[in-house]
Amino acid sequence: MKRAKSGRAGALSLLLCSFASAANTNGDYVQFRYFYPSSGLEGATLDGQYSYRAVAFSVSLRASELSLQRQNANLSLSSGGYFGYASVSREAERQTATYTALAGYSSPNPGLFSDATLTYVRAEDGRPDQGYVLNSVSLDTRGQFSKAWRWSAGGSWDNTKLNLAPDDPGTNRSLNLGLTGKVASVDIRARAKLSSSDTGSAPNALKWSVNLDAGVPITSTERLAAAVSYNSQQQDSESLTLSSARFTPLSLSAALTRADSVFGARLNADYTFSEALSLSGEYGLSFASPLSQDGSLSLDYRSGVWMLGAGLAADSTPDVNNVPTYSVSPRLNVGYAGTAFTASVRGNARYAPAQKDPWSYHVDANAQTLGSALTFAFNLAADSPSTSRPLTAQIGLQALYTLSDHWTLNVSARSRLGTAQPSIQGGLGVRYVF
Repeated sequence: MKRAKSGRAGALSLLLCSFASAANTNGDYVQFRYFYPSSGLEGATLDGQYSYRAVAFSVSLRASELSLQRQNANLSLSSGGYFGYASVSREAERQTATYTALAGYSSPNPGLFSDATLTYVRAEDGRPDQGYVLNSVSLDTRGQFSKAWRWSAGGSWDNTKLNLAPDDPGTNRSLNLGLTGKVASVDIRARAKLSSSDTGSAPNALKWSVNLDAGVPITSTERLAAAVSYNSQQQDSESLTLSSARFTPLSLSAALTRADSVFGARLNADYTFSEALSLSGEYGLSFASPLSQDGSLSLDYRSGVWMLGAGLAADSTPDVNNVPTYSVSPRLNVGYAGTAFTASVRGNARYAPAQKDPWSYHVDANAQTLGSALTFAFNLAADSPSTSRPLTAQIGLQALYTLSDHWTLNVSARSRLGTAQPSIQGGLGVRYVF
């Protein structure tokens, strides 16, 4: 792995040196900062981004933080029909890490073969009581027999080792096939999946499932769709959906479902007030005993420099003792993008009173001034506390002063909660803009 990283870094360094003098339109930069109080190199951090595009080749590198405590970076490459992606997200104090690598090919002239993607993911959690190591590999391919008929095939393998039982790993394997096409005015989609697992409770358990969907327009504004599925556990499900765009700008759909002898219903509605504003809602009902139901409402607004997205979801489902429980999940996304100032706030929360941790939430906020020699940037990220971890939050403020076309002075302050690092640190650094 070290040799692979060194080769990739060397190639990237060569690209940076070769194209640093080219005109930059993407805000490419590299930035070094040192935060105090800290011990030795623990206060050093590096971040930046770089991208280059040519007719036959492109490369993009982004590192949001490279330090002894955290490493978050990704690299993407493409040349002709070939593409690749690699990322790392690691946090030393929490003993967590995720590594992703992806490689693929997309044919410029799709035929029987269209594209293929190979993906590898490794996730690590070093906690002795709750930790694990997961390795996963998947391959997905697609192609077409004709303009109307397309096929897909794929396979996956994953292996999980719990830190509490490292000698008893669990392994899952799966193969899947798909076919989509059209006969007259009927759209058809068929899928089949074969899977097996090796676990302590069910070694070499072989499972299969098949799904068939079909849809047909019955008028110029109405459409009828049906779906059926069946699996090796002798579980079946069926659905019948009628959708209509007759009452434009209102679109509606209603579905009747059946799964394991339990009937259900679902309603969807979307209303477009204008190009800037739309509203959508959904309600689902399962006639199990006790009754299960869920619903959601979403609002989206985009106009000029403003963007707003808001939603509320709720559900009521029985627990393992058939006692009804409920949860509520609000979300909010607000953005502003002007010529001298940009800002965004994104947040979501969930309240489930029957859970061990009733409240959970996540908040991201960013703001930045533009267009002058002295600019400011602010960022905030926070995750709710739980019984197993404290509140974690990071607040950062940067002041950037342009010294020349390429060099910028950076003065920073940050506060991190829920870590062993000092709660408040000041930083000084420089940024080089390509």
